[in-house]
Amino acid sequence: MKEVNLNKLLDIAGEQAGGLEMEMLSFSDLLSRNFELRTFLEDNSIPGANKEKLFAALLPHVSDLFRQLFNLLVEQSLMPRFAALTSSFSGLVSRKTATQLLEVTSARELAASERARIQSFIKDRVRFYFKSDPTLLGGVRLHWEDGRFLDLSFSCSLEQLKEKIIA
Repeated sequence: MKEVNLNKLLDIAGEQAGGLEMEMLSFSDLLSRNFELRTFLEDNSIPGANKEKLFAALLPHVSDLFRQLFNLLVEQSLMPRFAALTSSFSGLVSRKTATQLLEVTSARELAASERARIQSFIKDRVRFYFKSDPTLLGGVRLHWEDGRFLDLSFSCSLEQLKEKIIA
């Protein structure tokens, strides 16, 4: 089976590695939420040019490096492995930078001032990945790469209240 040499990708990315990682994470999230898109991109009977055209229309502002990576994955029929490649690349970036990824999920996209406030509370050596999930209703969820998890969302508070009332 064909593989992507992630060490070489990290070397090629150089100073852009963090940006590439964030683009990969965002696209991986998009694929996980959109079954039709994932199925389309993973279907080897669909010409690569069609996939590249859709990618360009969906994500017109991605880096050239990410666009080239996408095109390579399509050409090599490796799109089904995108989520695993993203996870492995993040792990490699973590080891290389002696940091870990902290995924911050909020109900809506956070303003720069809100992001800065969250960043000021975290004293670990982390790279922040901010994403939104409207099902949270409010608050945030923090998920560290090492498995720690803190749910400060409104939906979690409601669930805990429901459990107390039922018990």
